[in-house]
Amino acid sequence: IGPIASNTSYTLTCSGEGGSAIGMVRVRVFGEIALRWQPPTHNVDGSALTDLAGYKIYWGDTPGDYHRELAVDDSAATQHTLVVPVGTYHLVMTAFNLQGRESAPSAEVRRTTQ
Repeated sequence: IGPIASNTSYTLTCSGEGGSAIGMVRVRVFGEIALRWQPPTHNVDGSALTDLAGYKIYWGDTPGDYHRELAVDDSAATQHTLVVPVGTYHLVMTAFNLQGRESAPSAEVRRTTQ
């Protein structure tokens, strides 16, 4: 069949002396979105950020509609790779502190996997 570039369904039909059978399978193709960021150093009020706990990545396939999320529980992280089905996504990030309080979201970015 060759390389599969998009989500595809296949049907296999077999028949012989013992009868016949049909099988179906759906193959989903995944891609990667590599994200990199600069860690924050200050709180909104200008004070030093001393209790950074990690980041949250929010994404969806419609601008402003982020129905999926992932926590990166590592304050030293500066990058993460999302593995998602092939498509176009809109993403934002927040930082959160040890008490679980989140920052305002970053500017939205749009990424397409292939």
